[in-house]
Amino acid sequence: METPVFFDKKPADFDSALILQFVGKNELVFVRNSKRKWELTGGKREPGETLTQNVVRESFEESGAIVDEESIQPLGYYQLPSGHITVIVTTQVKEFKEIPPETEIVERQISAVPLAPELLSFHDNVYQDIFQHLGWGGY
Repeated sequence: METPVFFDKKPADFDSALILQFVGKNELVFVRNSKRKWELTGGKREPGETLTQNVVRESFEESGAIVDEESIQPLGYYQLPSGHITVIVTTQVKEFKEIPPETEIVERQISAVPLAPELLSFHDNVYQDIFQHLGWGGY
């Protein structure tokens, strides 16, 4: 069952963020989770957190990235059947620090093309729809 992805729309509220961290114009950060495979960064919103706070915190926790807060732009969102709403955002990486050791992320990779589907943690349509929206060929 496909999860509808709504581009160029922002929900009234959200539960988590999926963050497309860009390095330069066309390179995207992927992280490898110790329990899964490669994925984009993101995570659940903490109580009282704004979207910007969520993006800044999760970006650092998952990839060691210090992002430019002013570059954070909503791309769209998706809602799971459970009602959980995830905002999809883009942001620019200013610099990288070490990935915090207390996270489940074991490495990061910067790529100018989407990783092959078999290397990714999630096999629903969400990443595919995002990559197509970004104009990345092959998706």
